[in-house]
Amino acid sequence: MGCELNAIADAVVTELNDKTFSQSFTAVRARQPQYSVEELATLRVTVVPKGVAVDPTASTRAHQQHDFQIDLAVQKKPATTSKA
Repeated sequence: MGCELNAIADAVVTELNDKTFSQSFTAVRARQPQYSVEELATLRVTVVPKGVAVDPTASTRAHQQHDFQIDLAVQKKPATTSKA
């Protein structure tokens, strides 16, 4: 299951990087999206493989439902930090 989860996360990264958005970024796959304050001056997009959940209520004798979970972290330090 782990390799399937990583393959899905890689596919999400590829799709994000193939699209054009209003702000430019390069998505990456990582375990933990941890950046220094200086690194967050630019937009950071991280795809994190989270886990696989088995839903017994959606399962039958011949079929099990697996829900693959990923987190998508979009991080950027604001230009100003005023309280307004």
